[in-house]
Amino acid sequence: MFFLSNNVFAVMINTGVEFLVGNERYTVQHTMDFHTITINSSYIIFNNTGFYISSVNNISTMLICMDGGILDHGDKVVEFDSDTSSGNVTFEISGFIPEVYYLVMKNVQMTTIQSNESGYISFSNDLWSSCNFAIYGLLPNWDINIDSVCNVLDLSLVSNKYNERGAQGWIREDVDNNGEVKVFDFVVVSNNYGKSW
Repeated sequence: MFFLSNNVFAVMINTGVEFLVGNERYTVQHTMDFHTITINSSYIIFNNTGFYISSVNNISTMLICMDGGILDHGDKVVEFDSDTSSGNVTFEISGFIPEVYYLVMKNVQMTTIQSNESGYISFSNDLWSSCNFAIYGLLPNWDINIDSVCNVLDLSLVSNKYNERGAQGWIREDVDNNGEVKVFDFVVVSNNYGKSW
């Protein structure tokens, strides 16, 4: 077992090393390199990816993949297995690009979750055996032409599809994914104008 109370810099973690945080036990599936690891009584952070897990029961988490918020459409950003006896468990994971959508897969069930303004995503699980959780990066809705920046070109593309309708999320210009290109789609792009990812 591995106990830390402060930051450690440039650490290689081998399979079998365990980190204990409250009633949480963390291990790695294969050797992983980290620049920093921060542990306190309620969370653990590997590089920029933090795990804040709320469970009344003991829970074991095996880290499989951690790319620390690196975002490319469809890339796996974080993957881990968790196991507990029962009860509702809330996962809050930090280190993501703020206000960007991610696909969270629990075994074979998929959910899309938007990170908050601080780069956290939250989800919970109440049906237990061993569960695999994988988080994949999705492109920001406001970057319509996928050039990694929100600018006048994105606004222009929304205007070209104004008043068109289809299924929810049918085209990138339907920024809010409600099935129609309207004023609110302009608002979302405008609110992110100048942002890059």
